[in-house]
Amino acid sequence: YGGYPKKYAREMYNNISTAFGIRKSNTMILSCAECGQCREVCPQGADMGAFVAKARLDMVAGRHMPVSAHEFALEDLVFSNSPEISFFRHEPGRESGPWLFFPGCQLPASRPGATALVYGHLRKHLEGGVGFMLACCGAPARWSGRPRLTGEVARAFRETWRRAGDPKVIVACASCAVFFRSELPEVPVAALWSVLDGLPLPEAAAPSARTLALHDPCAARMDTETQKSVRSLAGRLGQPIAELPLEGRLTRCCGYGGLASAANPGLGDRFARERAGDASAAPILAYCIMCRDRLAGAGHPALHFLDLLFPQGSSPERAAAIKAPGWSDRQESRAGFRQKILAKLWGEEPPEDARMDDPVIHLSEELAQTLDRRRILRADILKVLREAEAGGAPFVHPETGRRLAGLRPRQVTFWVEYSPRPDGSFDLHDAYCHRMVVRGVPGEGADSPAGMEGFDPKGGRV
Repeated sequence: YGGYPKKYAREMYNNISTAFGIRKSNTMILSCAECGQCREVCPQGADMGAFVAKARLDMVAGRHMPVSAHEFALEDLVFSNSPEISFFRHEPGRESGPWLFFPGCQLPASRPGATALVYGHLRKHLEGGVGFMLACCGAPARWSGRPRLTGEVARAFRETWRRAGDPKVIVACASCAVFFRSELPEVPVAALWSVLDGLPLPEAAAPSARTLALHDPCAARMDTETQKSVRSLAGRLGQPIAELPLEGRLTRCCGYGGLASAANPGLGDRFARERAGDASAAPILAYCIMCRDRLAGAGHPALHFLDLLFPQGSSPERAAAIKAPGWSDRQESRAGFRQKILAKLWGEEPPEDARMDDPVIHLSEELAQTLDRRRILRADILKVLREAEAGGAPFVHPETGRRLAGLRPRQVTFWVEYSPRPDGSFDLHDAYCHRMVVRGVPGEGADSPAGMEGFDPKGGRV
């Protein structure tokens, strides 16, 4: 944005305090990753991330926060913490234990197999029992400036942690560690990498023959213990690594932090491209799954450290080329992971899956990528199609015969352009959404988590 701290601070203040006119700095305020790099490089220690965090709180409290900026991210949080996804169990065969493995919401979404293998490795080598909890820590609520939702998520975790017997929590995500240490200081937290560095290496662990450029996530900027553990693990594995120009306390954000890429996708993509460019031609080794997936999404070969420790028959070269999963894939992977691990370890048969009866959707890879950028899930498209084919009165193009149907399942209105096939499947031509109430479109229009604070629950928007 071509400015400096004093200029930004004045713009943010004016944006929040003005009584009339257009609030021109909303996008700028929401584009900060709150990653802390500015604090480390500023000779005066100016922390713009902390200033932005306060500004977001004020925007929500004053009803100036655009709901659309963070709505999808908060819906994903609520999905991860819903009864259909979230669960806690003691280690099979135990009623208590001093450890609790908390992989976060995105590791099982991208690496479900590795997540299960990590849990097995921890159970094998840690004494006393290791429980398991699947949920979102609540970081998106905190990043979006919603203290009530942040507090609700933190209280829910605290209740589960107490029920588990106050165990030490092993977190696989640096953002989870930051959230717990800030919002739940009574909860003892250990980074997965520090724990793994104190255990034997997995039997299948194997290094890449190539030198990998090690990327520190911005959430681990001040966590020197975790940084040392990751480098120690690489040394024990025999994995040659190279340090990036900016690492440790000066590391760069991939664009996921602070929900920057949600509010400003173009700038978020630039974050990832510039960080990937630091590595030149070397593949990147990340120990944050969202960093890995975003850097891979920028077109750069990237591995997650678990790809080396638990390769599952895939070479490092193949793992580095794996595409980042889309948002629909992430949610479906979390749901599948829950069903499989509960059935395998605790003998709990999954409920009959209603999606087995869902029709097949045919679409191009280009359209799939477009829908992912628009944050439109396959589950939402299916809701529109079911409603339309059950009598939702879609529009029909007189020349092409294509149908256009709309549905408002919550405070988002979806539109889907499609053609039915004789076999009951559908050709999908396009889909888009308005993150607002469009009157006259069928649907419940229930309030969204983004509208829980700072907006009229009857549907008023700023």
